[in-house]
Amino acid sequence: MNKILVAIPHRGIGDLIYILPLLKSLSKSHNVKIDVLSNLTNKAKYVYKNEDFINSIQEFELDHKNLIFNLNKKFEYLKKINSYKADLLIVTGRHSSLILPYHLSNVTNKKMFDLFFFNFKDPKTKKLLSCEKIYYNTKDLKLKLFTNNFNLKFSKKKILENNILFNIDSHHGQNNWPVKNFIDIINKIKYKYDKIFINFSPGNASLIKEIPKNILNDMSVILTYQFKFNKILEILQSCEIIVGNESGLICLGLSYDKKVISIYNEKHTQPESSIINGNVRYFNSTKSKDEDIIKDILEILS
Repeated sequence: MNKILVAIPHRGIGDLIYILPLLKSLSKSHNVKIDVLSNLTNKAKYVYKNEDFINSIQEFELDHKNLIFNLNKKFEYLKKINSYKADLLIVTGRHSSLILPYHLSNVTNKKMFDLFFFNFKDPKTKKLLSCEKIYYNTKDLKLKLFTNNFNLKFSKKKILENNILFNIDSHHGQNNWPVKNFIDIINKIKYKYDKIFINFSPGNASLIKEIPKNILNDMSVILTYQFKFNKILEILQSCEIIVGNESGLICLGLSYDKKVISIYNEKHTQPESSIINGNVRYFNSTKSKDEDIIKDILEILS
């Protein structure tokens, strides 16, 4: 196997972590570096930047899910895929906009995860979580060397500082634990840390209104919402502990082998990051009272 192309339609950063065993196993099994064609939104060029099993990373904008419409875009995707002249193509998720390019591609050895026949969903993976689908499909490839390794390499020399990061939002905001609860924790532990980073998406800048002035004016507190993503990764790597809503940053924290505290609302999400393993404690905000979660987190942090 001389050339392997992995196309990643997933939008989430967490999905990039779930895909790591696939990429590492492909590379080891075929003794080749992997070419990655990835959805622009998931920041693959930053997340995978330091990995030695990667040959190249190219990003592309993936349009809305549809099988037939916008054929010009589909031929653009087809042209991208064919330009690699790959011996093996893996598409890590069933995405309707990629089904025609996948079938029409000039790659003879290919697999689209969760695709049963032409455009039908695989009944075996239909009810699985995203992380479970990726893991199941990776194992189903029956590669010669399977590595169940979700770790990322550090961008610089591994330097652990007395820092903590709070991630106070999540994808779509449905899983968000109230900001006031994070503030309560920060006020009680801020003397313990040199730097306290508060992270949220630039699209959720309105969350600043929920952060009191005593926190905003504290020299040890740093808001990261305007930082570039590569800077966020450096900050993550420098922190001892990551606390926040179940999200891509929780997955990143675990992949960097950090101590992690994850809060999730089971009405909207499940702790998918648990597939990564590591030093992590989960809190179900649907079943536990806020004051009980705050108390337990403070005990962990102290």
